[in-house]
Amino acid sequence: MKKLLTLSAFIFLSVMLSMAQTPTPLVSADFPQPGDSSDVKEYTISPTETFSDTISADDSLSIDECIEKALTTINDIYMDDISIGGHQTDTIPILIYSAYPGTNAFHRVYGAINSFLPGVSSFPAANVYSHLETVDGESYVYYENVAGGFYELGMYILPAGGGAAVTLVNDPKKPMVTFPVDYNTPNNVVNFASSTSGGGISTESFLNTTVDAYGKLVLITGTPSSPIVTEYNDFLRVVQYSLDTMDIGSGFLFYIESKFFNYYIPGYFDPIVVYSVAQIRNNVDPTYWSLDPAFKWHDEIEVQYNKEFIIAGVSENDGWQLNLFPNPTSGNVSLDMPAFSGENVQMDVFNVAGQLVASQSFTDGLIQMNLSGQPEGIYTVRINANGHLFNSKLVIAQ
Repeated sequence: MKKLLTLSAFIFLSVMLSMAQTPTPLVSADFPQPGDSSDVKEYTISPTETFSDTISADDSLSIDECIEKALTTINDIYMDDISIGGHQTDTIPILIYSAYPGTNAFHRVYGAINSFLPGVSSFPAANVYSHLETVDGESYVYYENVAGGFYELGMYILPAGGGAAVTLVNDPKKPMVTFPVDYNTPNNVVNFASSTSGGGISTESFLNTTVDAYGKLVLITGTPSSPIVTEYNDFLRVVQYSLDTMDIGSGFLFYIESKFFNYYIPGYFDPIVVYSVAQIRNNVDPTYWSLDPAFKWHDEIEVQYNKEFIIAGVSENDGWQLNLFPNPTSGNVSLDMPAFSGENVQMDVFNVAGQLVASQSFTDGLIQMNLSGQPEGIYTVRINANGHLFNSKLVIAQ
């Protein structure tokens, strides 16, 4: 009996191990490079709470309980236990979140560093930046993507309405992740201390990054009447936990505890989905809270959906077929665009530094290019087809 039980347990364990495939670690090539771009939608999840006084703020809730309470309230039966990690299937119903008010949509574009960028002189180590345009203004966020990790160096902010520009510098540079990002080494960044200063505001931060879950990601988009289900079989979840103390001057301090659940898919430069929760408190006397809503103690819960997009705004439904093959390639690559046969098509290839390494143009709808002289890595391919612009990625692997 004992032998049979042992054998059954072994078979069960073998089956479970075969189901729980080893997740693919993430490396530098899986994080933003010049030429990457996303269509970003940010949903505020009810209840994002604001408290009338310090007593009504339910500080008995942990930060995990805070986000789980919010997801339970909107009847998200899939993610109301978001803090559970390990091998799992996570179903994320974007169509539920999109029905709530407060959606913020914007484009995030990553580019190569050049001397003309606003505020770039403050970040000499940067090799990639992102440019964001929102209703609050413009910002340039500077990063360093190197073999050791992906670091945020700081940002340059141009407030809406013509306010004075602000440069915020992280000292030392803040690791978003260190490489490789591997579930088998869950403690990715441990108790990292950093300070940020600029514009009369200083912030002290303590950051921990953990790789806590992997498995299948099921994304539900579309509408309730016509849902679209997309499955990804190899997600890796990276959780960033931060404690920040922000000094805004005049003795006013803000205390921010935040947690970001980032769902990464290998080969996609941004996390495809980010759940975020922040508990924001301060030392401002409650009698002054009515002067500015920002003074009130509050919790914020958001979901961000990042979708890769074609820079020129070409609709996915235009029916234009674009085949870049083979990808990965050892050198020879072809671009087939039958919809543009007989029209001018130019293909430019840029390396990770944003340098143009190859360029060809044809009018027969098919471009063939030999890149065997280029080193291994991820390249950005920009295509101009009779004035229509496309963006794609190409991997060279010898």
